[in-house]
Amino acid sequence: LLFYSACGIGGNNLFCLLHAAAGWLGLSVKKQGGFDYLGAMNKWYVRQCDGCWEHGNGISFSTIKIPGWKLSIDDEDAFGKSNRADFILTRNCSDQDWYAVKTEHEPLRPEATRLFAACSGSSFSKVLDISYNWITKGKYIRDEGAAID
Repeated sequence: LLFYSACGIGGNNLFCLLHAAAGWLGLSVKKQGGFDYLGAMNKWYVRQCDGCWEHGNGISFSTIKIPGWKLSIDDEDAFGKSNRADFILTRNCSDQDWYAVKTEHEPLRPEATRLFAACSGSSFSKVLDISYNWITKGKYIRDEGAAID
């Protein structure tokens, strides 16, 4: 409730809540240099919302039991990114430092793409980095030490 009251009303509530919760939990949502992933993803999300897009697409975050995070992004390709390549990217350094990211096109709707990710708490900012590059540039940025299929 405290997080919600600090965020106000409007399209930024979810990301404001995530920022507040991440800070409270001690999670990093910024890479070195201070780039604000959640803020940038929120701006991307708001730009996509046109009264229709948001009913079948969006971004969702949740926790997993391992412990860690799960992220999914559904994006109907109305914005010229149909050349997005599908990929699987994994990194498993330890029980506390791991992530897995997968993208795919829907078989019956080739214009629709999805990104699925799961990660440890310490890898949350890396998954946000990969996800942000995918939604804005249609590609991933190679991570040293990650395996790609």
